[in-house]
Amino acid sequence: MFVTLHQVFSVGMGGFIGNLFGFMFYFLVFIAAVTSSISLLEVCTAYFIDRKVQKGEEPNRKKLSTIVGFLIFIIGIPVCLDGLGSGVAGGATIDIPAVVFGMDEVRMAFDCWLDFYDMISEGVFMPLGAILMSVMIGWVLKTGVIKEEIESSGIKMRAYAFWDICFKYLVPIGILFVLIGQIDDFFGMGIF
Repeated sequence: MFVTLHQVFSVGMGGFIGNLFGFMFYFLVFIAAVTSSISLLEVCTAYFIDRKVQKGEEPNRKKLSTIVGFLIFIIGIPVCLDGLGSGVAGGATIDIPAVVFGMDEVRMAFDCWLDFYDMISEGVFMPLGAILMSVMIGWVLKTGVIKEEIESSGIKMRAYAFWDICFKYLVPIGILFVLIGQIDDFFGMGIF
Protein backbone atom coordinates (compact mmCIF):
# COMPACT_ATOMS: atom_id res chain seq x y z
CA MET A 1 0.00 0.00 0.00
CA PHE A 2 2.78 2.44 0.86
CA VAL A 3 5.06 1.43 -2.00
CA THR A 4 2.86 0.34 -4.90
CA LEU A 5 0.09 2.90 -4.50
CA HIS A 6 2.64 5.65 -3.93
CA GLN A 7 4.15 4.78 -7.31
CA VAL A 8 0.70 4.67 -8.93
CA PHE A 9 -0.15 8.14 -7.64
CA SER A 10 3.24 9.75 -8.27
CA VAL A 11 4.38 8.03 -11.48
CA GLY A 12 1.22 6.55 -13.00
CA MET A 13 -1.03 9.58 -12.56
CA GLY A 14 1.69 12.16 -12.08
CA GLY A 15 1.49 15.86 -11.45
CA PHE A 16 -1.18 17.69 -9.52
CA ILE A 17 -3.91 15.04 -10.07
CA GLY A 18 -1.67 12.24 -8.79
CA ASN A 19 -0.71 14.26 -5.74
CA LEU A 20 -4.34 15.20 -5.08
CA PHE A 21 -5.59 11.61 -5.32
CA GLY A 22 -2.61 10.38 -3.29
CA PHE A 23 -3.30 12.91 -0.55
CA MET A 24 -7.03 12.07 -0.49
CA PHE A 25 -6.37 8.32 -0.43
CA TYR A 26 -3.81 8.41 2.38
CA PHE A 27 -5.90 10.93 4.33
CA LEU A 28 -8.85 8.51 4.16
CA VAL A 29 -6.57 5.64 5.24
CA PHE A 30 -5.52 7.81 8.20
CA ILE A 31 -9.18 8.49 9.10
CA ALA A 32 -9.96 4.75 8.84
CA ALA A 33 -7.01 3.92 11.11
CA VAL A 34 -7.98 6.51 13.72
CA THR A 35 -11.64 5.47 13.82
CA SER A 36 -10.64 1.80 14.08
CA SER A 37 -8.30 2.67 16.94
CA ILE A 38 -11.17 4.31 18.81
CA SER A 39 -13.05 1.00 18.86
CA LEU A 40 -9.92 -0.77 20.14
CA LEU A 41 -9.53 1.86 22.84
CA GLU A 42 -13.14 1.28 23.91
CA VAL A 43 -12.39 -2.33 24.93
CA CYS A 44 -9.79 -1.21 27.49
CA THR A 45 -11.88 1.73 28.65
CA ALA A 46 -14.99 -0.43 29.10
CA TYR A 47 -13.00 -2.84 31.26
CA PHE A 48 -11.96 -0.08 33.66
CA ILE A 49 -15.47 1.41 33.66
CA ASP A 50 -16.91 -1.99 34.59
CA ARG A 51 -14.37 -2.31 37.41
CA LYS A 52 -15.38 1.11 38.78
CA VAL A 53 -19.08 0.19 38.62
CA GLN A 54 -18.41 -3.11 40.45
CA LYS A 55 -16.70 -1.16 43.22
CA GLY A 56 -19.74 1.11 43.45
CA GLU A 57 -17.90 4.14 42.13
CA GLU A 58 -19.08 6.54 39.44
CA PRO A 59 -16.88 6.06 36.35
CA ASN A 60 -15.54 9.06 34.45
CA ARG A 61 -15.39 7.87 30.81
CA LYS A 62 -13.47 10.90 29.57
CA LYS A 63 -10.79 10.56 32.25
CA LEU A 64 -10.46 6.78 31.79
CA SER A 65 -10.30 7.11 27.99
CA THR A 66 -7.58 9.73 28.32
CA ILE A 67 -5.54 7.58 30.71
CA VAL A 68 -5.87 4.44 28.55
CA GLY A 69 -5.05 6.41 25.40
CA PHE A 70 -2.00 7.94 27.08
CA LEU A 71 -0.75 4.50 28.24
CA ILE A 72 -1.17 3.08 24.73
CA PHE A 73 0.67 6.12 23.35
CA ILE A 74 3.56 5.55 25.79
CA ILE A 75 3.76 1.85 24.87
CA GLY A 76 3.82 2.78 21.18
CA ILE A 77 6.68 5.28 21.47
CA PRO A 78 9.44 2.65 20.94
CA VAL A 79 7.86 1.69 17.60
CA CYS A 80 8.10 5.30 16.47
CA LEU A 81 11.68 5.77 17.61
CA ASP A 82 13.46 2.57 16.51
CA GLY A 83 13.59 3.30 12.78
CA LEU A 84 11.90 -0.05 12.01
CA GLY A 85 14.89 -2.00 13.23
CA SER A 86 17.71 0.25 12.04
CA GLY A 87 18.83 0.73 15.64
CA VAL A 88 20.97 3.54 17.01
CA ALA A 89 23.72 2.73 14.50
CA GLY A 90 21.23 3.37 11.67
CA GLY A 91 20.14 6.72 13.05
CA ALA A 92 17.22 5.63 15.24
CA THR A 93 16.62 7.23 18.62
CA ILE A 94 16.39 3.95 20.54
CA ASP A 95 17.90 0.55 19.89
CA ILE A 96 16.19 -2.64 18.82
CA PRO A 97 14.70 -4.95 21.49
CA ALA A 98 17.51 -7.50 21.13
CA VAL A 99 20.08 -4.88 22.15
CA VAL A 100 17.87 -3.38 24.88
CA PHE A 101 17.32 -6.82 26.43
CA GLY A 102 21.02 -7.77 26.05
CA MET A 103 20.48 -10.72 23.70
CA ASP A 104 23.52 -12.25 21.98
CA GLU A 105 21.57 -13.22 18.86
CA VAL A 106 19.10 -10.98 17.03
CA ARG A 107 16.09 -13.16 16.26
CA MET A 108 13.29 -12.00 13.97
CA ALA A 109 10.88 -11.12 16.78
CA PHE A 110 13.50 -8.88 18.37
CA ASP A 111 14.77 -6.98 15.31
CA CYS A 112 12.36 -4.05 15.77
CA TRP A 113 9.81 -2.97 18.36
CA LEU A 114 6.86 -3.55 16.02
CA ASP A 115 7.87 -7.21 15.55
CA PHE A 116 8.44 -7.53 19.30
CA TYR A 117 4.94 -6.26 20.10
CA ASP A 118 3.55 -8.50 17.36
CA MET A 119 5.34 -11.48 18.90
CA ILE A 120 3.83 -10.75 22.29
CA SER A 121 0.27 -10.17 21.07
CA GLU A 122 0.00 -12.65 18.20
CA GLY A 123 2.56 -15.24 19.20
CA VAL A 124 1.98 -15.51 22.95
CA PHE A 125 -1.27 -13.84 24.04
CA MET A 126 -3.49 -15.25 21.25
CA PRO A 127 -2.58 -18.92 21.84
CA LEU A 128 -2.69 -18.35 25.60
CA GLY A 129 -6.15 -16.77 25.27
CA ALA A 130 -7.32 -19.67 23.10
CA ILE A 131 -6.13 -22.19 25.70
CA LEU A 132 -7.88 -20.31 28.50
CA MET A 133 -11.06 -20.00 26.44
CA SER A 134 -11.15 -23.70 25.61
CA VAL A 135 -10.55 -24.61 29.27
CA MET A 136 -13.29 -22.20 30.37
CA ILE A 137 -15.75 -23.63 27.83
CA GLY A 138 -14.76 -27.25 28.37
CA TRP A 139 -14.30 -27.41 32.13
CA VAL A 140 -15.71 -24.34 33.90
CA LEU A 141 -18.79 -23.36 31.88
CA LYS A 142 -19.32 -26.94 30.73
CA THR A 143 -20.00 -27.58 27.07
CA GLY A 144 -23.65 -28.37 27.84
CA VAL A 145 -24.32 -24.63 28.09
CA ILE A 146 -23.10 -24.19 24.52
CA LYS A 147 -25.19 -27.16 23.38
CA GLU A 148 -28.31 -25.66 24.96
CA GLU A 149 -27.64 -22.32 23.28
CA ILE A 150 -27.21 -23.92 19.86
CA GLU A 151 -30.27 -26.15 20.24
CA SER A 152 -32.43 -23.24 21.45
CA SER A 153 -32.47 -22.02 17.84
CA GLY A 154 -33.97 -25.32 16.69
CA ILE A 155 -30.75 -26.88 15.36
CA LYS A 156 -29.88 -30.36 16.68
CA MET A 157 -26.24 -30.69 17.73
CA ARG A 158 -25.42 -34.19 16.51
CA ALA A 159 -21.69 -34.35 17.17
CA TYR A 160 -21.87 -33.10 20.75
CA ALA A 161 -19.77 -35.94 22.24
CA PHE A 162 -16.95 -35.28 19.76
CA TRP A 163 -17.24 -31.52 20.31
CA ASP A 164 -17.08 -32.07 24.08
CA ILE A 165 -13.89 -34.16 23.78
CA CYS A 166 -12.34 -31.57 21.46
CA PHE A 167 -12.94 -28.65 23.82
CA LYS A 168 -11.87 -30.53 26.92
CA TYR A 169 -8.78 -32.29 25.62
CA LEU A 170 -7.76 -31.88 21.97
CA VAL A 171 -8.00 -28.09 21.58
CA PRO A 172 -6.05 -27.16 24.75
CA ILE A 173 -3.32 -29.71 23.98
CA GLY A 174 -3.08 -28.67 20.32
CA ILE A 175 -2.91 -24.98 21.12
CA LEU A 176 -0.38 -25.66 23.89
CA PHE A 177 1.90 -27.16 21.22
CA VAL A 178 1.35 -24.04 19.10
CA LEU A 179 2.26 -21.83 22.07
CA ILE A 180 5.39 -23.85 22.87
CA GLY A 181 6.34 -23.76 19.18
CA GLN A 182 5.92 -19.99 19.06
CA ILE A 183 8.02 -19.46 22.18
CA ASP A 184 10.63 -21.89 20.83
CA ASP A 185 10.76 -19.98 17.55
CA PHE A 186 10.97 -16.56 19.21
CA PHE A 187 13.72 -17.44 21.67
CA GLY A 188 15.54 -20.17 19.68
CA MET A 189 15.29 -22.72 22.47
CA GLY A 190 15.58 -25.75 20.15
CA ILE A 191 12.59 -27.64 21.56
CA PHE A 192 11.20 -28.53 18.13
